Amino acid sequence: MESGEALNVAREAKSKTPEYMDPNDPLALTLGDEVEVTPEGVGGAPAVSGRVHVLAPNEVVILRTDARVGEVAVHFPRVGYRVHRA
Repeated sequence: MESGEALNVAREAKSKTPEYMDPNDPLALTLGDEVEVTPEGVGGAPAVSGRVHVLAPNEVVILRTDARVGEVAVHFPRVGYRVHRA
């Protein structure tokens, strides 16, 4: 698939990931909180910012808006990434 076609597919797609919050999560965040997700141990890697959509023991999902495709759900594993309030 060409990059332009992939952007069109992403623009038309809607997230089907249901909201979820682990009630025992130690970060004390809530759905919709603005956060940044940063990889650990990668010098200079940029943080990705968005709103908490899922905070589970093994995964964090943030919703963010991209100028080219609109709102997207970005999934990160919990291991190897830091999540903190923006």
